[in-house]
Amino acid sequence: MASMRKVLSIRLFDIAKENMPEMMATKSMKYMKTLSHNIPTIHKSFITHPITLSVILIFSMIIFLLLSISATTPVIAAAEHGQGKIAFVANLEGNWDIFIHDLATHKTEKITTTPYDEENPAWSPDGRFLVYTASDGLLHMVNLESKEQTSLTFSNWEGKFVNPAWSPDGEKIAAAYFKSKKTDDTDLVLIDIKKKETRKKDISHKGVTFLLEQHSTQFFPSWSPDGAKIAYVTVHCSLECGHIIQEVWLANAVGHSAHQLLLTNAMCMQPVWAPDGQRIAFSADMKGNFDIWVYNLQSKELKAVTDDRNLDIHPSWSPDGKKIAFISTRSGQMAVWISDLETGKLAKLVPFEQRDIECKDAAWH
Repeated sequence: MASMRKVLSIRLFDIAKENMPEMMATKSMKYMKTLSHNIPTIHKSFITHPITLSVILIFSMIIFLLLSISATTPVIAAAEHGQGKIAFVANLEGNWDIFIHDLATHKTEKITTTPYDEENPAWSPDGRFLVYTASDGLLHMVNLESKEQTSLTFSNWEGKFVNPAWSPDGEKIAAAYFKSKKTDDTDLVLIDIKKKETRKKDISHKGVTFLLEQHSTQFFPSWSPDGAKIAYVTVHCSLECGHIIQEVWLANAVGHSAHQLLLTNAMCMQPVWAPDGQRIAFSADMKGNFDIWVYNLQSKELKAVTDDRNLDIHPSWSPDGKKIAFISTRSGQMAVWISDLETGKLAKLVPFEQRDIECKDAAWH
């Protein structure tokens, strides 16, 4: 009887592990432990009967599935992902390349094939171009029709460009610029696409001009839909505070002035304006782990979109402003997820069919 109890107990434990989400593991294990400890009270001929064993296993599976369903976040069906296309970066063949997934056709297209690692794709307002950064430190632009690629910056510029964002009129690109030999010092710059030169204010550094003269680092610029303001983050405190404090700020797109938007005492990243111009989504570790948050500029309400112990970063609004795509590690590695702001449902984007490929830097258009 002891051996039978042990075998059955192990089998039930295995079923629980295979069919239950991690958050339900403790509850299911307690249930199985209780069931296995009660087995000796059952008559030997009853417990060893094949039909009885099958009934116990089936009953256990039903209990586990019911518990699992009650604990799982509602999932958006593939047909409800939304409209448009999502550009993202994926490590499919040993380096990070840019891909575009069409939500209508569910087809994924590879955009870049360079030996560099690409990142931070940003759409042009008309959807005909992407601007992105690469491990060579430069900004690049690709024509999505012809696949022709152009460098927007020059290799003799000292420093590195990151976090590009296209202006609503399509004429400029804002980016964060790492100054040469100063990895802890960045500034926001504007690049005139037609002239391929930066311009803003009268602060110059070997042909590179800057948006603001602000101490510390500035990252993640994002244009308001009307082109009047740029949201970004700047570091307030780092090692001396015990943790990094990085807050969201707003700057006038013509430069000269900026002000702090929120006081979170947290590390905020990747602010991005909603299409309606009334909300800003961003990621922050206000609860100890990074989640997606939305701040309403009219009501001053700050609301958490996600609340998960895993990493949720890099939000991007759907064209209609009803959903947010973001990067999460909740599936075990970085992947693109979509949150429906009205229903709270979540969906994992699967751009490579059955292949589980790590993805990051989602941008919705």
